Amino acid sequence: MENEIKKLVQTVQKLHDPIKGCPADKVRPLSDVINKLKQEVDEVVLAFEKNDFENLKEEIGDVLIDLIHISEVAKKEGLFDLSQSLVEAKNKLIRRHPHVWGNRKCNTPEEAEAIWQEMKQKERLGLVKV
Repeated sequence: MENEIKKLVQTVQKLHDPIKGCPADKVRPLSDVINKLKQEVDEVVLAFEKNDFENLKEEIGDVLIDLIHISEVAKKEGLFDLSQSLVEAKNKLIRRHPHVWGNRKCNTPEEAEAIWQEMKQKERLGLVKV
């Protein structure tokens, strides 16, 4: 799977290549990619609601493409890159699951959800380093 993600990132990056890239993708503003992402997320939800798992598989891929496009545009604009987003996501999962990566006890899905919400609130209040 890791190799497939890397290949997808490289494929999207080629679309943004200043010389050999796609003329449309090279100049597409962040707002356009965000709007496309919204459409694709709606399509993911629709496929799920229809129990159309073959289409769901495709739509999840489309969402990933758009997320990578967003990170490429953000990188060009000097905002952040995909690696930074991935690190942020990993760190958030670890912070919000102290019952998995720490010594906090948790036995039920309800307790896990409560811990997630508690940690999220602590982050907002600045009580946990983000």
